[in-house]
Amino acid sequence: MKNKRFFLAIDQGTTSTRSIIFNEKFKVLVTKRIQNKEFYPEPGWVEQDPNEILEAVINSINLSLDKINISFSEITCIGITNQRESIVCWDSITGKSLYNSISWQCLRGDTLCQKIRDTDFENYVNNVTGLKVDPYFSSTKISWILKNSPDVKKALKNDRLKLGTIDSWLMFNLLNNNPHLTDLSNASRTGLLNTKTLNWDKRILSYFDIPVKILPKIVPSNYNFGTTNKKILGSEVPITAVLGDQHASLYGHSSNNENEIKCTYGTGAFILLNTFNKRYSYQNDFLSTVAWEKDKEIYYALEGSVFSAGSIIEWLKNIGMIKNVQNLQFQHFSEKNNENLFFIPALNGLGAPFWNSKIKASIEGINFASNRESIIKAALESVAFSTKAVIDSISNKTKINFKTLKVDGGLTNNKFLMQFQADLLGIPILVSENTEMTCLGVARLASEKIMEKLEYDNDYKKYLPNKNNMTLLRDKYNIWMDKVRNNISIVEE
Repeated sequence: MKNKRFFLAIDQGTTSTRSIIFNEKFKVLVTKRIQNKEFYPEPGWVEQDPNEILEAVINSINLSLDKINISFSEITCIGITNQRESIVCWDSITGKSLYNSISWQCLRGDTLCQKIRDTDFENYVNNVTGLKVDPYFSSTKISWILKNSPDVKKALKNDRLKLGTIDSWLMFNLLNNNPHLTDLSNASRTGLLNTKTLNWDKRILSYFDIPVKILPKIVPSNYNFGTTNKKILGSEVPITAVLGDQHASLYGHSSNNENEIKCTYGTGAFILLNTFNKRYSYQNDFLSTVAWEKDKEIYYALEGSVFSAGSIIEWLKNIGMIKNVQNLQFQHFSEKNNENLFFIPALNGLGAPFWNSKIKASIEGINFASNRESIIKAALESVAFSTKAVIDSISNKTKINFKTLKVDGGLTNNKFLMQFQADLLGIPILVSENTEMTCLGVARLASEKIMEKLEYDNDYKKYLPNKNNMTLLRDKYNIWMDKVRNNISIVEE
């Protein structure tokens, strides 16, 4: 296949690791997915095996190459996109991980967050990072592991400790010379980055007692990160882009209009608005983050993170209630089938706009008429309700009346959820025909580092709102919001 260009996107996500190869028109040639395991050593704790993650990346690459019968040397360049906020610690000499990866979902940092809240330091963190003081972010995870892991403490004492988010771990292992790097989008999610200076913040590092020498060097999102180690992957191919997963999805959607906002329905639901060169100050309900750095320009975004979306469906699968989410196509909402059943999706607390790690998931309104279908339906509705809560919050702050919502991710295959979301918001939902928007985004960014921008077509399927349902749905949404607030007030008493 000489003279053809192939772009490899590595998507290291929470529930799976994928390798996708695109052609020069950014059409997907092959996708290979390997499921990831999660471990729950204590209530609220979530971990993954970093060695298993690395092995899954390598295996998925080889499987994708075999499927279309090309060699690794034929890949033009590589982009990496990854789950954000999760951390890995490793020995800089042996390269061995020293502890399981602590997931972004993990709540073990909550005690420290409670200590910080309502102090001057909380205000400082909010203002310089654009983020909440919340166990979601990396800072309190890092503080915890430095104090509680004997292997990590020993490596630090011996000046052999390296620490980073998943992108750093992968690059250290896959690239020649084992660089210790991270891109600006991933750095902005740690709770350690000063988004004004774009450097690790000295005051925050000092508070958490984190030595800057254990952290990766921050570089742009499109950058010559290095070439792959021939001994591992068989050839030297450049990695030219790295992006956090939600930033990559935003880039893939090419949201260049201020009235466009996107949502990725993955493990969680992540709503982002590209604010271009405008850096918003800290917001109480949602986040101000770096979107990416490209060609010496910094792009910013506003984000609302809903912690549970696809993970709710996984939980329902695990307890035997469903087999396949694509088959869950219910009759649409009407007054007759309003079960008044409400799902509070706090399986690991609530993210934006509520930001409460104490609240627990619940199902309210169950009676003898409730059944399996009504419970599953309420769970899906809660994803749409959570998404609306974030979009309303961002709209109120920015004074933007959004005209459409661009969406991607696994749950977009569910027609009921997409129509329900359109009716609830009262705007068209644009479902990308390219279901691999995260990989598309990082593959495009990688290609643009080494060649002129390539054109591609991205088609969308529209779900138009049914105005006859809007009043009923918004009434139900208001009841759901009241129940969420009531549950929060109970745990905060």
